[in-house]
Amino acid sequence: MLVACAPGYQGMPGATTTDPPTGVEGATAALAAARARWAGWGATDYSYRFTNDCGECDPQTNNPKQVAVLAGQVLSVDDGSLLTVDEIFLSIEEALTAGRLVEVTYDPETGLPVDVKIDMDMRPVDGGTHWILEELTDLAPVESAQQLLEARRLWETQGLDDYRFLMKVACECPERGTFDVSVVGDQIVDVTRLDAPSNTGTVTPVTIDQTFDDLEEWFSDSENLIDEGILDVDLRIDPVMGYPRWVKLEAAFLDAAAPSTVVVTMELVGPIDPGDSSPQPDPDDLAALEQARSVWKAQRLTDYGYTLNVHCNCPQEYVGPFAVTVRNTWNVSATWNGEPLEPGRAAVDTIDGVFVMIERAIQDGIDVDVNYDPHFGHPHLVIINPEAVAADGGLAFTIEKLAPLGTPGGLAWQVLAGPTCPVQQEPPDPACTDRPVQGAVLMVFDGKQREVTRITTNPNGSFQASLDPGTYRIEPQPVEGLLGTAMPFDVTIRPGATIEVTVTYDTGIR
Repeated sequence: MLVACAPGYQGMPGATTTDPPTGVEGATAALAAARARWAGWGATDYSYRFTNDCGECDPQTNNPKQVAVLAGQVLSVDDGSLLTVDEIFLSIEEALTAGRLVEVTYDPETGLPVDVKIDMDMRPVDGGTHWILEELTDLAPVESAQQLLEARRLWETQGLDDYRFLMKVACECPERGTFDVSVVGDQIVDVTRLDAPSNTGTVTPVTIDQTFDDLEEWFSDSENLIDEGILDVDLRIDPVMGYPRWVKLEAAFLDAAAPSTVVVTMELVGPIDPGDSSPQPDPDDLAALEQARSVWKAQRLTDYGYTLNVHCNCPQEYVGPFAVTVRNTWNVSATWNGEPLEPGRAAVDTIDGVFVMIERAIQDGIDVDVNYDPHFGHPHLVIINPEAVAADGGLAFTIEKLAPLGTPGGLAWQVLAGPTCPVQQEPPDPACTDRPVQGAVLMVFDGKQREVTRITTNPNGSFQASLDPGTYRIEPQPVEGLLGTAMPFDVTIRPGATIEVTVTYDTGIR
């Protein structure tokens, strides 16, 4: 402990020297020596536990805080009172220069001011300062999936299901902002924006566990986003609690000329008592849902089709439009550009299933905006968690052109190639009959020239398809090795009837 005081002051027990220097000159020399040790330690990215022992003051001010410093700057969302170690050195220097009573204990290895007292004789009138610095730790970057896993395990040991944190998103984008977030049972129950929005854009924060989910996806071997240079992630973890304290994300694929940079700072405030803040369903949303569902049930539709459009900043194959068909109430299928839709590509469901999805969101207390069709009663425009749609945390889609389907009909065809012999014979030679064509592709279009499906023939040159009643255009595609492509033709499918068609390609044999 180094003390600067009036002549005759003899120091205090626990001093770091057996004969501590007195006066401003001795304290200034001790400060210089501590600064030199700190500079030799070379810390620019570090964390320490800070306690402002302010006596009978606001308990929130008096509570210990974990201070993170990156590149010489404090990582804090909205608390301007937190200081870097260099700024604390400067405060000590200014107090000494002003002739104030200063008592400081420095760490003998790093030079860290672990106990700082300034004008403590004035504490009864709140004129004194007492700072305690502990648990100095490197704020090293996370560079592997294993390090990230270890951080998540540390976070999970905290056992926090109900907590509050501050989050700041900094970027050249509409989604920037500062938020106060409350989480209950891993669900966000309250978000308060701490700054005035500079534009109409917004972003809805995610929980700390959801943040880990995103980070693990970026670091996973299956994605290889970081290894392949698609993403550049600089991540710093709180060394005590284990949560992501600071994330800098550069996504080169968004704009090759000017990669998009997003910096997210998170600051855990502490556990909260959920009290009555658990999600509650909106009674008006439930009433509207039940009224629309009763209209839908009155239609008694078991076979129907509709067009699904998903609203998101996604590649077109995830947006649609998707042609959805429902048979026997619950058997659902979909196509995109005539191709069967891959499972999980979009939120394809029956209308009854969509009602269930909306009801679950309402029951979970999630904000839901739904516009219901006045005739059929089905959900027309559905937005679940509207504020999170832009951040891929919500869901928005439209159901259009819903129409009942009649009993499907069938289309059976045989695709042949001929002639197979250079000269026709009388009577015909069985060896010269037209041969089946395997792998021939036939595209099927509806009356509006929209591709419905495409068929590839089997080894027997045949195939069968189930089609809704209507008129279709069949367009055979070229087959490698055959001279001529079969001509397009139209077929009309009637309910319950199967049309048999023979399609012939020219082999070029003469």
